[in-house]
Amino acid sequence: MGDVWRFGKLDSIGKVIVQDINLFKIPDDLESLASVLVGILEGVDEEKKSG
Repeated sequence: MGDVWRFGKLDSIGKVIVQDINLFKIPDDLESLASVLVGILEGVDEEKKSG
């Protein structure tokens, strides 16, 4: 039941997408998924501050 989320990272210079091996099932892994999303957003915020 529910959807599955998977993350990856784009290397735009090398034109490569690296896919993460972890899968997050909704709603079972909602807490873990929220933690990953917060970490991604905090990383984006840090890049804006340093850039």
